[in-house]
Amino acid sequence: MPEETPPGGIEPGTELGGYRFTRLLGRGGMGAVYEAEQLSLERRVALKVISPELSSSASFRTRFAQEARVAASLDHPAVLPVYETGQLPDARLFIAMRLVHGVDLETRLRAEGRLAPVEAVEILAQVGEALDAAHAAGVIHRDVKPANVILEQRPAGLHAWLADFGLAKRLEGAPRNTATGQLVGTVDYMAPEQIEGRELTSRVDVYAFGCMVYRTLTGDVPFRRETDAATLLAHINAPPPLPSQAVAGLPAALDTLVARAMEKEPARRAASAGALSRWVVEQMDSGRVRRPAITGADQTAPPGARRRGRGRARVAIVAHVIIYAPVWTGAYILGRSL
Repeated sequence: MPEETPPGGIEPGTELGGYRFTRLLGRGGMGAVYEAEQLSLERRVALKVISPELSSSASFRTRFAQEARVAASLDHPAVLPVYETGQLPDARLFIAMRLVHGVDLETRLRAEGRLAPVEAVEILAQVGEALDAAHAAGVIHRDVKPANVILEQRPAGLHAWLADFGLAKRLEGAPRNTATGQLVGTVDYMAPEQIEGRELTSRVDVYAFGCMVYRTLTGDVPFRRETDAATLLAHINAPPPLPSQAVAGLPAALDTLVARAMEKEPARRAASAGALSRWVVEQMDSGRVRRPAITGADQTAPPGARRRGRGRARVAIVAHVIIYAPVWTGAYILGRSL
């Protein structure tokens, strides 16, 4: 982890807003994350400080306050706790979270390529349960990806934390996108309905979860394309790739998980990442693979099947969105997970 303080950063030992800054943990497009001590409670925290440019935006400040409350409302062993939000004396916004000494899944995958199936399932099952808890509380994450999963080594094994609910929204009246042409999320893990600007449900997280399972098992994203535009089109039109086609010998149940999680139509997609994960564990333990009961919708189509006749309409929608891609693709509300 970097120790140097870049231009505009906060020097170690500085006290601001009731916190003593210890060291820089990382930087992203929306600001920086520091290890700090909350002086009133003598507690170590991870403190995300939002950039001055965003902190000075009235609309961003409103969104930040609303979405931080959403994140802080969640209480689950695999959801990274949010302690406090506020602003520093220089008006920069901050959010204080539990400090976890570990590495995010994205960093682990870049170092090792991919994980063995048993370890991958151990980690991803915890993420699935965290998503189920968020959805039960009426919250969708909207940016599920390996960089937002922090791995902490404990005596009993790896503990996974789902972090950065900065894009989270309440399910009631969940918006399509926050502005015309604005894509909210990360291209490699984005559900078709997010790209198309349709109404969002908790199943956008299930789709992203399926993408993340594929990445963890194979070391690559589901749709590796030359451009963001081509990746978006693949999410909409291309059938989900099966992990066993990229890595020989993977259990068949993992193919089924990815296919069911990445159904193009939300109504045909798995409703619960946690239920899918539990089903996979049962199948791997028993050595038998049965078709999981996923939703109350029609389940007769094979994995990856989608309704015909929408390809041209989808291409037109994406062509409109891609006009904004250089500015908005992969945009964040609270910032890049660090």
